[in-house]
Amino acid sequence: MTGKHNGIFFFRAHQWWNYALAPALGWAYFLLFLNTTDYRDALYQLLCIGLSFLGMAALGYFLNDWSDEASDKVANKHNITSSLSVLNKTIISILLFSIGLAPWLLFTKNNLFIFILLLETALILLYSFPPFRFKERGWGAPIMDVLYAHVLPSVLFLFLILSEVTPFFLFIVVTWKMLSGVRYYLNHIALDFHNDKLSGTKTLATQYGVLALYRWISKFIFPLEVLFVTAFFLLSLFYTPYVIPVALFLLFGTIFIEQILTTTTTASFFVYNFSRITIDDFYQKVFPIASLIGLVYLENKFFILLIGHLLLFHSLGYAIWLLVKGVFLVIYRLPYKKIVSLIVNYTFYYFRKVVLCNNEQQARKNQYAEYAAYQSKLQSDLTKRKNGRVAVVNINQDKYTETFIKGMVHNLPFETHQLYGGKLPTFSLNEGDFISDNKLLKAWVRFVTLLLGKSEDYFLKKSILNYLNRNEIDVVLAEFGLVGVSMSDICREAGIPLVVHFHGYDAYHSQVLQENREAYKQMFIYSSAIIAVSKEMKEQLIYLGADAHKVFYQPDFVDLSLYQHVDVSNNPPVCLAIGRFAETKSPHLTILAFHKVLAQIPEARLVMVGKDGGGELFEACHILVRALRIAHAVDFKGILPPAQIYDLMKTSRVFVQHSLTTPLHEDKEGTPVAVMEASAAGLPVVATTHAGIKDVIIPKETGILVDEFDIEAMAEAIIELLQNDTKVKQMGQAGSAYIHQHPQIAHYTNHLEKILKSAIS
Repeated sequence: MTGKHNGIFFFRAHQWWNYALAPALGWAYFLLFLNTTDYRDALYQLLCIGLSFLGMAALGYFLNDWSDEASDKVANKHNITSSLSVLNKTIISILLFSIGLAPWLLFTKNNLFIFILLLETALILLYSFPPFRFKERGWGAPIMDVLYAHVLPSVLFLFLILSEVTPFFLFIVVTWKMLSGVRYYLNHIALDFHNDKLSGTKTLATQYGVLALYRWISKFIFPLEVLFVTAFFLLSLFYTPYVIPVALFLLFGTIFIEQILTTTTTASFFVYNFSRITIDDFYQKVFPIASLIGLVYLENKFFILLIGHLLLFHSLGYAIWLLVKGVFLVIYRLPYKKIVSLIVNYTFYYFRKVVLCNNEQQARKNQYAEYAAYQSKLQSDLTKRKNGRVAVVNINQDKYTETFIKGMVHNLPFETHQLYGGKLPTFSLNEGDFISDNKLLKAWVRFVTLLLGKSEDYFLKKSILNYLNRNEIDVVLAEFGLVGVSMSDICREAGIPLVVHFHGYDAYHSQVLQENREAYKQMFIYSSAIIAVSKEMKEQLIYLGADAHKVFYQPDFVDLSLYQHVDVSNNPPVCLAIGRFAETKSPHLTILAFHKVLAQIPEARLVMVGKDGGGELFEACHILVRALRIAHAVDFKGILPPAQIYDLMKTSRVFVQHSLTTPLHEDKEGTPVAVMEASAAGLPVVATTHAGIKDVIIPKETGILVDEFDIEAMAEAIIELLQNDTKVKQMGQAGSAYIHQHPQIAHYTNHLEKILKSAIS
């Protein structure tokens, strides 16, 4: 077995250790607590339970993988049995079954327990293997899975530990375990939907769709599960009066803490997603500890068991330190002034409103203007909400080179939610930080993350999921492929469609593709639509593995109302270059070409707008200009707003840009927005035959295109246009008309609206 396979096996084993073994132990601890079992009997029963559970659970996992070998191979999904012979698989299965059955044959010899284990094994075989293979038989799949994986083990523990079990108590336990088991099963097949679809495996998810599963769980199964959990604890009062303060308090305390950590506003506990939710953390982390605390109260010797469990499943020492630190911050850093201010303001407001009978404007006084503006925006948002809710996710909020994203968001006929702050967003423009910057909450996040054994970004992802579901987002639009990768699993877990918008480096840069090749493939499978800003990029994304039917050609947004045609044929010999000083735009090659222009037209000038590009090219271009002794003819404007850029376009004569494919990383542009804006404004374009430029510039009609790296040809093209008023005028008119009439550019909003609505439907 290769190292990679070992790593995957270890990861799955680690998940099983936390997600299956911990709640099983929690259930056993709690039953021991109800039965007020003494320490020696408890250890004996836990030994039987532990060996039996380990053997039967491992057998279930192993047989399930064995039966799925063929379908997993089609879906390119790792399978731990694929490298084993039939004989080896048979021996391993018998060994695991023997481990599961051994405690009841060697120690207890109870016929009921042996019958339950034999029934459990039979159900595993019926669930997984043909000709029965109930896992592909509609509702037979969750019923069989729940019986062997959840109900039967729970019933076995129940009869082993409790001296008396009433029929009603048994009914409550079985129903609770059935509901939680069905939820786990539906979660699993929802998250595995695309692999099952790819391999042709028939499940409820492929039959009814992920959205249907989400509705079943969130509207019926999950609320009923919470109801029966509560009923179980209430009935447990007949065994011991300490159940309520130990269990219910910790359950709802866990819910309260996690809601604070993962939501920017007060949210309902019943906001659901396919990822792990608060009640799962209760089952797996809090419930076992609460039960052990109860056992320690009954007999001090159980303290050793409590410490052992904490060491196995928690990082104890550091967690306690963070808890102490969090309590200190509660006292020291609470925003008392803000709390007092809110109380005073709202006291005066309601006094004026209720007692003095003032109208809204009189009651709010200085705050009324802000309130009125908010209400006006609310009415506008309600109109857009009818079309649907779109979450636009981007790395940056308002980067100067991404005005096309800002314009797109402003013109979308949807209620838009902007999320940004990284490839995994950390901030919502509508509500603020996903994880509060408050030091108290940060301390709590670190404490709970460590205590519950979470990944560092667990609460951030949970908060994003809650935000998407709470705001009833219909579709996520991810700007750039790497954002799409980060959001793909979140959207999959929330059952929300994903549309990914590629722009350039994310489709070409060799290092980006190498690091994200597998992640891209998974994202392509889940995505409802993929947008390429050039025709060449569309072919590239299909080559990388995207379904051709999902990929749409759509250049970036251009606000054509800002860039109207202007006749520049009588302007002085000014060349205009706009964009980041990035390798793909190669501003240094534009300068070298312009240097050759100066040799024939000394009065020519080059105006360069833009600055950083991720490297050191901006300063390098300043150095190059000085070395060539042409600083008098080159004007570096830096970053300018769109209105000032348009003013420069009206006073320039030619737009120049030497875009190219970088030799080391094979990076490319998409379709440069500045090229489209300049052409729309009436400037003839001199550029390279690169990526999407050839989609929006007609050679010799709206501009002149030269080969990449050919600075001599670029210089000749610039000279030709600086000396030919007629050609400048003709190309400017033709270019402006072409961009303003280009179907994808002129009707951008309509095209994007259709793509998003298609994803939603």
